[in-house]
Amino acid sequence: MERVVSKLIFNVSKINIILGTIITVILTFFFDTKIGSAFFLGTIISSASFIANGYVTSSVLKSHNKSIVKVYLSYFIRLSVIVLCGSILINDIKSLLAYIVAFVVHFIGFTINGFINQRGSD
Repeated sequence: MERVVSKLIFNVSKINIILGTIITVILTFFFDTKIGSAFFLGTIISSASFIANGYVTSSVLKSHNKSIVKVYLSYFIRLSVIVLCGSILINDIKSLLAYIVAFVVHFIGFTINGFINQRGSD
């Protein structure tokens, strides 16, 4: 993986885990452990999906054959894991909502990383 892409993935994932941990503690304190755990699960799954996406995309772009099958297979596997974990929480709407919100918070990590680096697009 290119150094720039690797650094971006590491920084955003680190921010997401820190932010997710803080929000998990807050949710656990104000609501309950089940909601906090669901949020943290969403944080971990979204970060893992982001890392896998970065790795697959980078490896496909670097390869000579540019096999799109690898991208589609990765997408299907990542989406299946996300849906499978979400389906475990389907009976508790609050936990499912916390899980989904964790994926939205993942994008806040991008924004925070952008403010920290303040380089824009090179």
